Amino acid sequence: MEPSGKCDLLRSSAGAGFSYGDGDLSTSDNQTASDNYIAIQKFFEKFPSLQKNELLFNRESYAGIYIPTLALNIIHGDADIKL
Repeated sequence: MEPSGKCDLLRSSAGAGFSYGDGDLSTSDNQTASDNYIAIQKFFEKFPSLQKNELLFNRESYAGIYIPTLALNIIHGDADIKL
């Protein structure tokens, strides 16, 4: 079953909010953007028919930092992702 493409959620970054894990979870804004860029690429590899759709971001709180750094990765990256 393929997702509708209407709404998907990425939680950033490990250790933030309700996320948890073992070991050192420290990261940077650039690392978070890079990880999310890879996640979006993997999503479109799994669901290529959705790649034709426009990708929209919504944010709150510190995502005002995460979203612009992710957008820069998309703009300057090799993946064909429509913003």
